[in-house]
Amino acid sequence: VTKNLFDNQGISYVDNSFKVFKPYYLYKNKKITSWKFEKLTRHEKIHGYSDHLPIIATFSTQPFVKKNFSQKKNTIEYLYTQEKLAEPIFINNALVIYKHENSAVVKQKEGRSIWVYNCAKDLKYGFEYQLLVSKIDRFNGLKEITRIDKKIPIASFSNIEKYYLDASTIDLFNERYQNEIITNFKGVFKKGYLHFKNKKIKLYAKNKKLLPKNGQKVIIHRAHLSIFRSKVQLVIYKQSDFDVI
Repeated sequence: VTKNLFDNQGISYVDNSFKVFKPYYLYKNKKITSWKFEKLTRHEKIHGYSDHLPIIATFSTQPFVKKNFSQKKNTIEYLYTQEKLAEPIFINNALVIYKHENSAVVKQKEGRSIWVYNCAKDLKYGFEYQLLVSKIDRFNGLKEITRIDKKIPIASFSNIEKYYLDASTIDLFNERYQNEIITNFKGVFKKGYLHFKNKKIKLYAKNKKLLPKNGQKVIIHRAHLSIFRSKVQLVIYKQSDFDVI
């Protein structure tokens, strides 16, 4: 990056913001869909994508600030900056705010939430832990913890609902809120989507019988704000997660 982006004049680079842009539609059979040539009747057509994935970064009109990530390694926020872990790290004060079968959502009370996929059997709802995390993944855009080597219980809490996010006060399509549990959301269910305020968001349930019927108005009490193939969606796991109104 040019040094002019660090001189605190005009535009500055936002530290640690470089990412690889790799949405699902760039891939086919786990390979990048590169340029293809077609010979048509009256003209020739080239379509597809470069075999080099785009690199993106964030820039700001605020002065450059160097982030000290060495102080953040015990946070969920840090996990979002990593694609793989070179070594296991402890995540402190991880509170289980939702539990379904062998998976869970854990949240740091003053920080972010993350999905613990298929390795949360021994985690209890409402309990706070110190977790030794050894493996993370990004499944279709969703950040996940996929292996925990040690779970040290710290304390139990009541009134876990206060750690849910009020859907009426946030931008549901901001990926920073992925893996949060949202509440207080109303919409009309039509063909797989909840329609609200001239917008719509996918409502998903692995058990399709859980989904409301077309045209029904629903209020969401608990839903996992998830991502699938680069698109934001709400996931429900239990009938008690919502009511028809």
